[in-house]
Amino acid sequence: MLVDFFASWCEPCRKATPHYAQLKKSHLDLEIVIVDLDETSEVLLGLLPDPNVVHVVLDPNSTVAAACLVETMPTVLIFDRKSVLRERLQLSAADPAIVAAKVAAVFADDTRAHQ
Repeated sequence: MLVDFFASWCEPCRKATPHYAQLKKSHLDLEIVIVDLDETSEVLLGLLPDPNVVHVVLDPNSTVAAACLVETMPTVLIFDRKSVLRERLQLSAADPAIVAAKVAAVFADDTRAHQ
Protein backbone atom coordinates (compact mmCIF):
# COMPACT_ATOMS: atom_id res chain seq x y z
CA MET A 1 0.00 0.00 0.00
CA LEU A 2 1.14 3.51 -0.80
CA VAL A 3 -0.11 6.43 1.30
CA ASP A 4 0.51 9.90 -0.11
CA PHE A 5 -0.14 13.03 1.93
CA PHE A 6 -1.38 15.69 -0.48
CA ALA A 7 -2.15 19.39 -0.25
CA SER A 8 -3.12 21.64 -3.15
CA TRP A 9 -0.53 24.26 -2.12
CA CYS A 10 2.28 21.66 -2.37
CA GLU A 11 3.67 21.88 -5.92
CA PRO A 12 5.63 18.57 -5.74
CA CYS A 13 2.41 16.89 -4.53
CA ARG A 14 0.53 18.27 -7.50
CA LYS A 15 3.22 17.07 -9.92
CA ALA A 16 3.40 13.54 -8.46
CA THR A 17 -0.32 12.78 -8.32
CA PRO A 18 -0.93 12.16 -12.06
CA HIS A 19 1.73 9.41 -12.03
CA TYR A 20 -0.32 7.14 -9.77
CA ALA A 21 -2.41 5.79 -12.65
CA GLN A 22 0.72 4.35 -14.31
CA LEU A 23 2.03 3.05 -10.99
CA LYS A 24 -1.25 1.20 -10.45
CA LYS A 25 -1.01 -0.34 -13.96
CA SER A 26 2.46 -1.62 -13.09
CA HIS A 27 1.35 -3.03 -9.73
CA LEU A 28 -2.29 -4.10 -9.98
CA ASP A 29 -2.52 -5.21 -6.36
CA LEU A 30 -1.06 -1.95 -5.04
CA GLU A 31 -3.58 0.05 -3.02
CA ILE A 32 -3.00 3.79 -3.30
CA VAL A 33 -4.44 6.06 -0.62
CA ILE A 34 -4.15 9.81 -0.90
CA VAL A 35 -4.70 11.71 2.32
CA ASP A 36 -5.85 15.14 1.18
CA LEU A 37 -5.19 17.87 3.73
CA ASP A 38 -7.50 20.28 1.91
CA GLU A 39 -11.15 20.96 2.79
CA THR A 40 -12.36 19.24 -0.40
CA SER A 41 -10.79 16.85 -2.89
CA GLU A 42 -11.74 19.00 -5.91
CA VAL A 43 -8.15 20.00 -6.82
CA LEU A 44 -6.82 16.49 -6.22
CA LEU A 45 -9.46 14.79 -8.36
CA GLY A 46 -8.78 17.28 -11.16
CA LEU A 47 -5.14 16.14 -11.28
CA LEU A 48 -5.87 12.43 -11.56
CA PRO A 49 -6.21 10.97 -15.05
CA ASP A 50 -8.29 8.17 -13.48
CA PRO A 51 -9.67 8.89 -9.99
CA ASN A 52 -10.72 5.24 -9.66
CA VAL A 53 -7.13 4.07 -9.12
CA VAL A 54 -6.86 5.73 -5.71
CA HIS A 55 -8.75 5.97 -2.45
CA VAL A 56 -9.09 9.54 -1.17
CA VAL A 57 -9.29 10.40 2.52
CA LEU A 58 -10.01 14.00 3.49
CA ASP A 59 -7.95 15.18 6.45
CA PRO A 60 -8.50 18.97 6.70
CA ASN A 61 -7.56 19.00 10.41
CA SER A 62 -4.40 16.93 9.79
CA THR A 63 -5.52 14.24 12.22
CA VAL A 64 -4.25 11.38 10.06
CA ALA A 65 -1.12 13.31 9.12
CA ALA A 66 -0.31 13.91 12.79
CA ALA A 67 -0.91 10.25 13.66
CA CYS A 68 1.52 9.26 10.89
CA LEU A 69 4.10 11.81 12.08
CA VAL A 70 4.01 13.77 8.83
CA GLU A 71 6.11 16.88 9.33
CA THR A 72 6.76 18.00 5.77
CA MET A 73 5.15 17.85 2.37
CA PRO A 74 5.31 15.81 0.30
CA THR A 75 5.43 12.63 2.37
CA VAL A 76 4.81 9.18 0.91
CA LEU A 77 4.60 6.01 3.00
CA ILE A 78 5.03 2.58 1.41
CA PHE A 79 3.83 -0.51 3.26
CA ASP A 80 4.49 -4.11 2.31
CA ARG A 81 1.81 -6.80 2.00
CA LYS A 82 2.01 -7.46 5.76
CA SER A 83 1.27 -3.77 6.47
CA VAL A 84 4.81 -3.09 7.66
CA LEU A 85 6.07 0.40 6.88
CA ARG A 86 9.01 -0.13 4.54
CA GLU A 87 9.66 3.38 3.18
CA ARG A 88 9.04 6.96 4.31
CA LEU A 89 9.84 9.33 1.46
CA GLN A 90 9.89 13.07 2.03
CA LEU A 91 10.62 16.16 -0.02
CA SER A 92 12.67 15.35 -3.14
CA ALA A 93 12.70 11.63 -2.26
CA ALA A 94 8.95 11.66 -3.02
CA ASP A 95 9.72 12.25 -6.72
CA PRO A 96 7.53 9.97 -8.90
CA ALA A 97 10.51 8.06 -10.33
CA ILE A 98 11.92 7.39 -6.87
CA VAL A 99 8.49 6.37 -5.54
CA ALA A 100 8.02 3.94 -8.45
CA ALA A 101 11.45 2.39 -7.84
CA LYS A 102 10.79 2.01 -4.11
CA VAL A 103 7.37 0.42 -4.73
CA ALA A 104 8.96 -2.02 -7.20
CA ALA A 105 11.65 -2.90 -4.64
CA VAL A 106 9.11 -3.51 -1.87
CA PHE A 107 6.95 -5.65 -4.17
CA ALA A 108 10.02 -7.62 -5.32
CA ASP A 109 11.01 -8.27 -1.69
CA ASP A 110 7.44 -9.39 -0.91
CA THR A 111 7.40 -11.71 -3.93
CA ARG A 112 10.69 -13.33 -2.88
CA ALA A 113 9.41 -13.75 0.68
CA HIS A 114 6.31 -15.62 -0.56
CA GLN A 115 8.26 -18.12 -2.71
